[in-house]
Amino acid sequence: MGEGIVIVGAIEPGRECATSVIARLRTGAPVRLDHDGEFTGRPTTHVHADDEWVLKERDCAGPDEPQDVETRAQDQLDRERLYRVHHPAKTWFVIRDAGGTRIGNITPRLTPLHRPAAETDPARYFRHLRTMFQAYIRIAASFRVRLDEGLSNFAYDAQDRLYYVDDDVYAWDDFANFSQSIGVTIRKVRTLSPKFAQVLGQFVRQAVIAGFGDAAFCERIADSVRGSFFAGELQQHRRDGFIEGLLGISPHSRSRRSVQAQRPIALLADIHANRPALDAVMTALRDRGVSQGIVLGDIVGYGPHPRECVRLLRDSGFEIVRGNHDQAAATGNRPAGFSETAFRVIEWTRQHLDAEDLEWLGQLPTRIERDGWLAQHGAPMDPTFFNAYVYRLTYEDNLRYLADHDYRWAFHGHTHTPGVYFATETTLGLDTSMQQSLGDYRQALVCPGAVGQPRRGGIAAQFAIFEPGSSRIEFLSVAYDVESTARDMAAAELPDALIERLRAGT
Repeated sequence: MGEGIVIVGAIEPGRECATSVIARLRTGAPVRLDHDGEFTGRPTTHVHADDEWVLKERDCAGPDEPQDVETRAQDQLDRERLYRVHHPAKTWFVIRDAGGTRIGNITPRLTPLHRPAAETDPARYFRHLRTMFQAYIRIAASFRVRLDEGLSNFAYDAQDRLYYVDDDVYAWDDFANFSQSIGVTIRKVRTLSPKFAQVLGQFVRQAVIAGFGDAAFCERIADSVRGSFFAGELQQHRRDGFIEGLLGISPHSRSRRSVQAQRPIALLADIHANRPALDAVMTALRDRGVSQGIVLGDIVGYGPHPRECVRLLRDSGFEIVRGNHDQAAATGNRPAGFSETAFRVIEWTRQHLDAEDLEWLGQLPTRIERDGWLAQHGAPMDPTFFNAYVYRLTYEDNLRYLADHDYRWAFHGHTHTPGVYFATETTLGLDTSMQQSLGDYRQALVCPGAVGQPRRGGIAAQFAIFEPGSSRIEFLSVAYDVESTARDMAAAELPDALIERLRAGT
């Protein structure tokens, strides 16, 4: 085949750059790539630029035939046309000459967000950040891939239109790298005020919920940002503003509510659609004068009474976090590690809840925080909030997580077994005493057991009562009519193995 430049196409057909421009730019020396400079990239990428255009070119590895290289360039172009985040005049081309075959693209020269010039107008810069996050979240939700989160990979034109200028996308990681990039933005963007950071957090929350239909990702992002390092009060105020907007809850209002919450708090977990067990626990709480509580997830799953349990707890006034079974019921998706038996019940559960019930389950928060402690379904260090377990192989790492994030205690469910994994100044261990003082511990992981499916060898419904004023916690159990639940499970044709497990308490 002959030598020369072959234009593959532009993002917007008809906007292709002329081959004469490409040829002219290639006659100059490549520009220097610098992490903090205007142009960044891999060492194998050669960049040429003038005042109007930026050309990127790289050698093709391997014995590709020229037509195969053109196919690769066409595939890349087709993907970018789907993504709709690149400049419409971005043009892909292939060069064949005595030096070999190379693939490249050329784009109008834009102003990247990481350069100081981009920050001269704070309001405009904020709009660019908002557009960048919108594009990122849209691509993630639509294609389950992620854009490179670095500010240098986004740039705007003279009309303030923002574009993605990297050529690559990457495997989706459930916002892990995005969360890190938020930390970088908070640290490095000089014009980002705490108020702008708060509004940016609100926008990210709206975009995440619109794209993924799941506010749990907001909790996950917030948790990662909270654990990042920020130097000085200004960066910390930016961080707090962003998290406040992202979660839609003011940290100050949480603190005020915490100071007033000195009355006993009921701790319930893993109800698992077992109405007789839940009724027995609620009666015991009324008898003891306990009127407030926290439900640590998994209202549904396994059991035959999802509608009754959802509606009872919706009207209880208790604070409730989402469990993995609640999540599966709300979304209809089978999480990794979810057994066939468990998901069979989830499918049955979805048929016995109306749309309002399912929406309510899907909007439950994934974590509750107070001054010095938190509550969620699964292990505190789990970024998904309700899938990982606290047990003998993981408790030390989770206690360390609490210490590193300035939490003293965590209340959790998921394990179905009551007890406290603790750390003192000299000791780590597990305490299953029925009454304890959490004040004795530097950090503690507290599980109240399971209301609807205990797994400690007993069949009584388990719960706990926490006294915030004295830091005392009492683990309790109450008998209920197990056979009534078992009969209803059999009538609903739920798996026999689950019925026997309920009867055995294992």
